[in-house]
Amino acid sequence: MKKSQLALMLVFSFSLTARADMALREIYENNQAVQRMREEDLAAASEILHNLVSSNPNSGIPKLNLSGLYASNQDLEGSKGLLEELVKSLKNPESSAGLNDSEKRFLLFAAHFNLAYINSLDKSKAKEAVENYAIALNYEPDDIATKLNIELLTKAQQGGSNSENQQDQKQEQQDQKDQKDQKNQEQKKSDNPNYKDQKKQQKPQFKENDLKKQDVRRIFQELKRQEEKIRAKMNKKDQDEPENDKDW
Repeated sequence: MKKSQLALMLVFSFSLTARADMALREIYENNQAVQRMREEDLAAASEILHNLVSSNPNSGIPKLNLSGLYASNQDLEGSKGLLEELVKSLKNPESSAGLNDSEKRFLLFAAHFNLAYINSLDKSKAKEAVENYAIALNYEPDDIATKLNIELLTKAQQGGSNSENQQDQKQEQQDQKDQKDQKNQEQKKSDNPNYKDQKKQQKPQFKENDLKKQDVRRIFQELKRQEEKIRAKMNKKDQDEPENDKDW
């Protein structure tokens, strides 16, 4: 699934053509940068795109392509930052004054599409990824790639939940089986007349694996409670003790 989304983002982002927010020189240099990326000369592409973005921070296409270049170099935070800057500038009437409505919609679609892709790389941000794809779909309702990625992410989330539930059920069944086996063993041992004497002599063995998460949590909560109780007593003692007056 991630490989499909990666291909969609890179091809989509790097192959963007010029729009009305770019002068002829910017159009030429942007397309030169795209060509360098296709030739895998990323250093040259990066230099061109950085110069374009520096000279015109509101130029959407170079910023989109630079964001894609960052993503390909695994600088996801840098890529995300550029996209968020672009969305902000596009929603600002002053900075987007040179664009007509259809051009704004296209750039907003592209920015949210790529933001969704970046979020999809982190399982904990799957919800944000779906939300950004949904926003992108508002700007381009007929885009098949966006619909496909929403479907893939939704299925992955559902599959992950089902997998976790199945693992929990298996673990619960195993715990029940272990408890039953242990009970049977205890019953067999109790039938042995020598077992009681042996049991008295044996010291209980602690196994770390016997502690479940909720047990550990309760232990730490109790330790914290005891610590707070001790601190309260010490503070009270300090307050009750009178200061020693010195005779001069």
